Amino acid sequence: MLRAPAAGAVAGSAAPSANVTSGAPTLTVWPGSTWIFSPRPPTGQGVSTWPLSVSTPAAWLTISTSGSTVSYTASPNRTPQTRIAGIAVGDASFTLTQAAANCSFVLSPPSASVSSAIAQGAFAVTTACEWTAVAEASWLSVTSGASGSGNGSVSYVVAANNANQPRTGNIKVSGRLFSVTQAAAVCTYTLSPQSATIASNGATATVNVSASDGGCNWDATSNTAWIRVLAVTKSGTQGTVSYNVAPSEDGLARSGSLIIAGLPFSVLQTEAGPEISAAGIVNAASYRSGAISPGEIITLFGLRLGPGELTTLQLTPDGSAITKELAGTRVLFDDQDSPMVFSSAGQISAIVPYSLAAKQSARVQVEALGKRSGVISLPIALAAPAIFTLNASGTGQGAILNQDYSVNSAASPAPPGSVIQIFATGEGAIEPEGIDGRLAIGTLPKPKEEVKVFIGGLLAELLYAGAAPGLVYGVIQINAAVPLSLSSGDFVVRFEAAGIPSQPGVTVSIR
Repeated sequence: MLRAPAAGAVAGSAAPSANVTSGAPTLTVWPGSTWIFSPRPPTGQGVSTWPLSVSTPAAWLTISTSGSTVSYTASPNRTPQTRIAGIAVGDASFTLTQAAANCSFVLSPPSASVSSAIAQGAFAVTTACEWTAVAEASWLSVTSGASGSGNGSVSYVVAANNANQPRTGNIKVSGRLFSVTQAAAVCTYTLSPQSATIASNGATATVNVSASDGGCNWDATSNTAWIRVLAVTKSGTQGTVSYNVAPSEDGLARSGSLIIAGLPFSVLQTEAGPEISAAGIVNAASYRSGAISPGEIITLFGLRLGPGELTTLQLTPDGSAITKELAGTRVLFDDQDSPMVFSSAGQISAIVPYSLAAKQSARVQVEALGKRSGVISLPIALAAPAIFTLNASGTGQGAILNQDYSVNSAASPAPPGSVIQIFATGEGAIEPEGIDGRLAIGTLPKPKEEVKVFIGGLLAELLYAGAAPGLVYGVIQINAAVPLSLSSGDFVVRFEAAGIPSQPGVTVSIR
């Protein structure tokens, strides 16, 4: 309940303060009376004569004087706070304390809920007191009714909520709170690209994100252990997600996903293609790596090179050569395909094209079911001679026929002076010009480079060196006479082409 207006007067016979509730205390100053204000006038001088100066800083006090009487009137206190003011009479002061009003406030309605768009609203204030309305959130604004006395209303504006989270703010009316809850923005997103295909060796890639509003809040997470989110950047309505896909350990195809701005982003990691290395490209007879030569039969070791089951060479439709593709596998030298001897998942064999004779090096690749391996660069030599062995290890008993066409061995040795047939590869260019993959039928080409044969360290008589009849170009047959001076036993046999020796450790049995 409001305090009623109060009136009063200041006199020398009363205390220099008053509590105003109701009524009008009167205090009068007159000549000869006791002076209660300080400082007191000097002895014998009496009180100051009127008019004395009278003032107050309080706007809610009205002061008047009449003779030696100072009267005041206090306006009603419509606030919930006690207020205090002083009245200065000359060099003395009088303190007046006015009790707080017993205020009650009712806000109707007490709260509001609005959409994410810009909104306007109002609420009523029911009270007999003075009040102020202050928005306590930056996105709330009081447009009218920022202050008032007694009943009134407050109008406000709510800014658009661009975030995808709801929010709540208050308008404070003299200690009472009017609550505004605003819904989250309805954000839409677009991903570009919407999915990705990554090679089996892994990669780092990005996704572009477009939001319907710059205030939309989004993030990116991975649902897959081998896909990792590296960074999320945002600027206005645009953003970017950087992610990494780990290499596939087994080389098999697999799929996973990210969740970006609530949308699924699928990642397909393709099956690995063929894998080869320089150390895994070897001479098919000696199993030595290094420089290759025209017409050399080579073996390539690696991963995913061909079919699971071994597939051996196949002939062209006219039966004159072997094919240059086998079970979906090709071996490429400077992008030129080559004759295929056999193909399997971990090991394949091909013949180096004769056209490389004029080059210093060649780029080697394997293509399996349309996927290519990395490129391996190998030097090209005039020759890379090697003798085939019976156990296909590159050492031990050579792939050698005796003069009677029996297979040479300790149980079937060659007599001194007899002719043996040695099968080898890597003799280099041939003449007439070699045709890749051609079967040796009709005219048999011979090596351009000089060929020599040594048995037991002795130079053997060379009777023939050229293409092996009925076999593919790249296999050389060497017919040589066993030196008569050799006694019984196993002796090392080797041949040279262009002065380059074949591998050590190959033997022939002599009796």
